[in-house]
Amino acid sequence: REINGRGRIDFDLQTGIARVRSDIKFRPRHYGPSRSEEPTAQFENPRSLAPLFKDVVELYQAYPFAMDVVRFFPKKVDPHFGPAHDRWRIALTRNRAQLVKKALEDFGIPKGYCHAKAEVHEGHQQKGLIFRFHVDAPVPAPPAHQAHASLAVPLQPAGHPRPGA
Repeated sequence: REINGRGRIDFDLQTGIARVRSDIKFRPRHYGPSRSEEPTAQFENPRSLAPLFKDVVELYQAYPFAMDVVRFFPKKVDPHFGPAHDRWRIALTRNRAQLVKKALEDFGIPKGYCHAKAEVHEGHQQKGLIFRFHVDAPVPAPPAHQAHASLAVPLQPAGHPRPGA
């Protein structure tokens, strides 16, 4: 409840779904007839996401279930571009989910507990990004190289020096 009260996510223990209240902003990518960029993923402002990622790690520590980072994409296909554009936007969606997964691992979720997925959204309730905790599945044993006891929410992601250090 405390995590929900911070205003960044809404977690429902019954469903295992944590909805991000405001969408994570990524740098725009372009696909067009004259020029197309690779469907790579970068956060628009990575530092602004640290509180959100800390909340998700704290949620994981309270409920240590495997989880999916699910990034949604619209079902409609642009008839001007065809199937190549569809493959490109699915790849972009998957890469963005993968980037969020990597960030969560950098903030303390053990590798192997978090999976990135791209899914079609069917309605207004499934836009942007959610974290789907597998609350109905048995908790897997931690990987041999990491244990739950070592999970502390870092002030900075691993590999980033603290200011003034």
